Amino acid sequence: MEKFTRIFVFINPKIFDGKNLKKKENLVIILLTVVFGIAALLFMLWITPFGAGVSFDSIMYLGGAKNILSGIGFFNNNLPISHFPPFFSILLAATGIVEKNPLQAARILNAILFAVNTGIFILTVYLTAGRNFLTTILAALLFIFSAQLIEIHAYAWSEPLFITLLLLSTLFLCLYVNKPRSSLLFATSISLGFAIITRYIGIALFPILLFIIFFSENNGKFGKSIRNTITCFLLTSLPLSILFVRNLMVSGSTTDRSFVIHPVPIFTYFTEIMNGIFNFFVPNPLPLIGEIAIFGLIVAILVFIITRYVKEIGWQLINWRSLSVIMATSSILFTLSYIIFLYISISSFDGSTPVNIRILSPIFVLLIPGIFTTIWTVSANIKKPILWSLFLVIVIITLILNMPSAITEATDIKENGLGYTSQQWNNSETLDYIKSLPEGIKIYSNGAEVINYLTDGQSILIPRKNNAMTMENNSLYDKQVDAMCKEINNKTAFLVYFDHIIRGNLPNQQEIELRCKLPILKDFGDGEVMGFLSR
Repeated sequence: MEKFTRIFVFINPKIFDGKNLKKKENLVIILLTVVFGIAALLFMLWITPFGAGVSFDSIMYLGGAKNILSGIGFFNNNLPISHFPPFFSILLAATGIVEKNPLQAARILNAILFAVNTGIFILTVYLTAGRNFLTTILAALLFIFSAQLIEIHAYAWSEPLFITLLLLSTLFLCLYVNKPRSSLLFATSISLGFAIITRYIGIALFPILLFIIFFSENNGKFGKSIRNTITCFLLTSLPLSILFVRNLMVSGSTTDRSFVIHPVPIFTYFTEIMNGIFNFFVPNPLPLIGEIAIFGLIVAILVFIITRYVKEIGWQLINWRSLSVIMATSSILFTLSYIIFLYISISSFDGSTPVNIRILSPIFVLLIPGIFTTIWTVSANIKKPILWSLFLVIVIITLILNMPSAITEATDIKENGLGYTSQQWNNSETLDYIKSLPEGIKIYSNGAEVINYLTDGQSILIPRKNNAMTMENNSLYDKQVDAMCKEINNKTAFLVYFDHIIRGNLPNQQEIELRCKLPILKDFGDGEVMGFLSR
């Protein structure tokens, strides 16, 4: 069994000795980081020949970047943007100085971020999970060969930048607690501060950061703890404070959200979280009962080994300043805080937020280093290397299972593109017909933003049944639908309904047809045009 164990620590056989790195080891990890980073950069550029993928959120980020670059500010269609934070658009605008095509600028920026995220991920795992090269390589491959992370970095979304800042803040925090220095406290705080103005949900990590900073001073210097915590609070909250003042001045709202309680059933939320996390590790969905059983087993195992670790080492003898312990602790606390805050946000501020792989991606990049570090710390301290070896076997199996889906995802992106820049939209017969209509004709649609983005038109979204964020019913829905129907029947407008766009707060095509009694003017493979041709 000893020989079997050493297979997984052969690159650094003294994995459990805790000695400092030698110079040649430093050189190797730097080289490893650079090689994987360059590979990630070239890979992302290779699979996105059509440019970055575009969704509704992407349109806002791209529009905001365009107006920032032109000197107008963080606006889109002459309206101030406050619903989306600006930092991703600011970096897009900076990239746009070099690359004028916004899609290519977003492609380049997120390819760079994919490389940077891979590099930070490698350094985090290496420094906190035994400083073992084989372990680091496995973790890096798990990151790169994630179909979900590939898709997220291929879209013009803010998640890649958020992940960069989140990883940086976590790594700097570990280094600060290990060896407190003002520069590391500054770097930790500023990283999270800019993460918050990249995605508002970053604020979920703020209380945990303050908690760790406050209790990281273990020499009984209460005054120093207070000063460090206040410093962290001020530095982290500064970017958001400036943004809130700007938003209030230009739009009258801090985040374009209202506080309306519409609680999501906890079991439903829990299963969505569980499904999302499973999607990162298991390419094929499992039955719900199977996921619950496996999830429960994993939690039970983790609780058991952590309890065993605390029992054998003793609570008082745990080195809370070690990189491994603080990484394990912060990743668990950050993940729990993120999940709780996301639930509060969906139930109180923004019910339109889906619990999908995009929203859960920050949890994944926190959990992987956290799990690696936790298992390594426990196995090292209780002198059970077999536990670490078995864990690495599971990692290898997970990697083997995920590689085919990652390759398939990358191939599909390369051949077909993503979102509104995909071949599906480029070859849309419905869009081709819309382009042939007389200029200035009014068009109602369930895909208004797609039409406006791809045709430079000014189509209008069909009336909403309810507000997707607050879940409140639209009291004007009937009047708005009647007014739309009247315009179409008077031959002054058309209705375009795309088959593959489904939104729960919009009426479906059958409801519109029954309400307006509209004929189908053109029926294409991807949508229908309803209305009357003017004579």
